Amino acid sequence: MSKLVVDQLEGRASNSNTISIPAPTTLYAPGHVVQVVTNTLTTISVTTTGQTIVDTGLAASITPKSTSSKVYVMSSFNGGIDVNGNGAIWYIYRDSTKIMGQGGTYTASGGSSYGGNALMMLDSPSSTSSVTYKIRMHNQTAGQITRFNTDYSVATGEIATITLMEIAQ
Repeated sequence: MSKLVVDQLEGRASNSNTISIPAPTTLYAPGHVVQVVTNTLTTISVTTTGQTIVDTGLAASITPKSTSSKVYVMSSFNGGIDVNGNGAIWYIYRDSTKIMGQGGTYTASGGSSYGGNALMMLDSPSSTSSVTYKIRMHNQTAGQITRFNTDYSVATGEIATITLMEIAQ
């Protein structure tokens, strides 16, 4: 199958036969990935000792091609808490709006607890302007410490990731 694409057709002898053809509109098949944006963070031990929600530093921005698009947000990172009776709570924010919260590592006894965490959600930003998604955190218990992207004494070099996928609708 062949396809001929032209911007303008002209007659052989003059420009009086000019035909303008509009530029094609880009269409995306529903359910297909339109674009992917990813970011990583290697900063270690972002901590918080209060119940105020704070940024972890892990964020990525995407500019959707259509207001009907969905954005699938995926993040993985290491984090946890320092003492028993405390819990870490992780969030996904779209700009300044909390769109997901999830309790993370908690320990009733035994001291600190750290481990891998994953947050995923399908969002509808309804925008064609740049949108920033970020991972935020806070403590369940005031005065305790929650750590993000914490290294272990023998295992270092943690890499936290966030990936945004625009999905056509």
